[in-house]
Amino acid sequence: RNSFKNLINLKILNLEENCIFILEKGLFQTNNKLVHLNLARNVLKIIKLVNFNNLFHLKSLNISYNLISDINYVGHFSS
Repeated sequence: RNSFKNLINLKILNLEENCIFILEKGLFQTNNKLVHLNLARNVLKIIKLVNFNNLFHLKSLNISYNLISDINYVGHFSS
């Protein structure tokens, strides 16, 4: 969970082909300057959009070539 905690100015993160099967809640919590996030070619099955709530500058999210069967919208973009 704390893997990227101190990288507060991170803008590009490429996690392609890392055998990631779950994104822990709060993983990108301190990375609100992230612009490009590549999660392609992993083994993700569920995407919880709440994990991306604070990524206000995110312009591209690549989740292609995963095993996604569910995208959970709960708690995302609440007003």
